[in-house]
Amino acid sequence: MNRLGCLLAVLALTAGCTATPEVTAPTSVPPMTLSPAGYASPGATSAPVDCSANPPAPPDTDRLRVIRGRGHLLVGISQTTYQLSHRDLRDGRISGFEIDLVRAIATELLGPTGPDQVQYVVLPTDKRLDSMLEPGPEAVDLVVADVSYRCEREVKYQIAYSTRYLRAPQKLLVRQETDIPPVVGISALAGKRICAAGNTTSMDYLRASVPEAVSVSVSDSASCMILLQRGEIYGIFTSDVILAGLADQDTTTRIVDIDPADPRTPAVDQMGVVVRRTDRTLLAGVNAAIGRVRADGSLQASYDRYFNATGRNWRDRIPAG
Repeated sequence: MNRLGCLLAVLALTAGCTATPEVTAPTSVPPMTLSPAGYASPGATSAPVDCSANPPAPPDTDRLRVIRGRGHLLVGISQTTYQLSHRDLRDGRISGFEIDLVRAIATELLGPTGPDQVQYVVLPTDKRLDSMLEPGPEAVDLVVADVSYRCEREVKYQIAYSTRYLRAPQKLLVRQETDIPPVVGISALAGKRICAAGNTTSMDYLRASVPEAVSVSVSDSASCMILLQRGEIYGIFTSDVILAGLADQDTTTRIVDIDPADPRTPAVDQMGVVVRRTDRTLLAGVNAAIGRVRADGSLQASYDRYFNATGRNWRDRIPAG
């Protein structure tokens, strides 16, 4: 079975291939703005949130003690984002840039055997943060699934972000034969059927920056690939690291850059590990792990292995702090 076949098989097992996507016709949406804290506002998709507010820190729940008592770390991931976090159906192994990071975090929290004490919990993209609202010692401890910084999420899901581990701009994936230049202004998406996962910054950016586009919302970015192959959409709009994995599995597609000079182009997303707001000791351990792999170069080496080995030369993607 080739990689694309594996992807489709995973989708059939997890979300199903017959789910009806949510389609939003072009509407008038307030322009996207940036808050003082540097977070991107989702425009009309959420009530306004004061991103500059700094509420007092809650008491620490000592989740790390719970994890060590349990004997394993529960991590929410995706299994369909090839190169980031992907399960190979041929041998069942999960690998990718974010899985390398999870292993480093597990080592920091649980010692040298930590990577063998991780239990992965597969989460659909549009539900990944809902897991942070589940209480109890057997709930997911942290989420490592291409989650971009948004203060609105901190309020809604009562979460905290780690230090940043990845930067990724939004781009477009289309069929090779699509009549579109390699770099376009985001206004080129107007009037087109564009797919993105629901409850993501990509969908928020799409609706806010190009309200003239027809947005197609699905549960997972990989589900957009099925619609693209069927000819039901014009393209897929999301972080380029996700698009890279899709393009690597289907060479009949290509990635189109969104011109950064276009004033409506979304800001580059910053990704962080997510924990509950009350889990401050756990967060400190996660930050220590990210700091270590950033300093010793292994985070950059992992990124290069998964995203630059196929001829790309994407640079400045690992934040300095």
